[in-house]
Amino acid sequence: MSTSTLSTPVASKSVLVKYKRLDKEARSPLFGVLDKFSIAEQVEVRRNSRQLPQLLMATWRETYTCLDFEEFHKQLVGEALQQFLRKMRRHFSSVRFNSDQLQEQLNLLERCGINELPGVRECEILWDSSKGDNCAMWPLHSLPKLLTRLHCLQLHMPVQMGFVEQFGQLKLLTLHEAVSPEAYAAIWDSCERLKCLKILGRGKADITGICKCTKLQELTLPVTAIDVSTATEICRLPQLKFLELQQKEANAETTLVAMSLILCCRANDIKTMQINGSHLGTAEWLLSLELQRCMRLDGLMLIDCQFGAMDVTTLCMLPMLSYAAFCHCSNLSNEQVAAFVNACPVLTQLYLIGCPQLTIQLLYSLFNMRCIEQLGTPALGLYLPEGEPLLEEFKLNFSKQQTLELLETPLEDSHVQHVQFIFLQPESRQQ
Repeated sequence: MSTSTLSTPVASKSVLVKYKRLDKEARSPLFGVLDKFSIAEQVEVRRNSRQLPQLLMATWRETYTCLDFEEFHKQLVGEALQQFLRKMRRHFSSVRFNSDQLQEQLNLLERCGINELPGVRECEILWDSSKGDNCAMWPLHSLPKLLTRLHCLQLHMPVQMGFVEQFGQLKLLTLHEAVSPEAYAAIWDSCERLKCLKILGRGKADITGICKCTKLQELTLPVTAIDVSTATEICRLPQLKFLELQQKEANAETTLVAMSLILCCRANDIKTMQINGSHLGTAEWLLSLELQRCMRLDGLMLIDCQFGAMDVTTLCMLPMLSYAAFCHCSNLSNEQVAAFVNACPVLTQLYLIGCPQLTIQLLYSLFNMRCIEQLGTPALGLYLPEGEPLLEEFKLNFSKQQTLELLETPLEDSHVQHVQFIFLQPESRQQ
């Protein structure tokens, strides 16, 4: 019988795991962060450390969609800022510059090796008016190459020369300050994709040639920009849906002339009008507008209008009007509202907001008119604000009838400050 020898076990080699020791200066910022975590959270960080870069990028993409130089300078400096910008270059969807620091901000991007922000669709350029009007224009010419896919541009500073027209995909443009005629001319000639334009600066804007922007759908501009020639150009815009005339420093006559010119050109296409009459004097001006010409006028909102002793029956019939609102009309009377409703046989929605002279007697007048005098007309929906006597009276004595109804949906904006026209869609004009 053979015998086997048991060999002495070979001693296992000890495995030494060497961790690279971080120098004190490099690790102190990390210690400051990790020290805020509990031990359980620190273990979780260690376990998933390989995912940290992706998680950080996901967090940055969700949190920092706008490249705001001023804000990032407050939180990051030097190499940390540059590294962050390089990592996020493709992920910003908007950018905010300061006009007086524009060249420095562009230089920072150049140091980061960034010559394009491909994801940016919106750009806003701020302006500190206390530093005067002489902000440098030449850095602006670098922006079209940096923002090749820009759709929306807001300019808060004066524009003295052309550069806006170099944004080939621009669709929305807001101008907060004065713009030179040369800059306007370049916009009309080249911004063929423009859909929305807001001219908010004071003074007269030279909009001669605006009819070339044939895709414009929304337009805001001062009433002082409207004369016979420019009104004709505006009314030739084939896709225009919304027009706002800002009164600002204009006198009542200028505003009324501008409104009349638009009405003359587009009376048959106007679907809705909203008018703030706070600067127009007694509401007799409504007669001069001859709203009965607007045979397809569906909605009318009158804000802060002074009706005084005006005979509302002189407004004539508004045969297509289905929606009307009187907002903050301090001396509007029961009789005037009743006369207005009587002139609108298909009116189905009436908003009465902030009109302190109206009393509960109005409800009885409207009920008798629609139930007896105009039998067969549709039910009239009323919006009456909470806490007002009219609403309490309605709930008490009118809740079980069907001639008058309560509207629950409030107005989106009962404090419109200017004049607004909403036009029928092109396809609707032919119906």
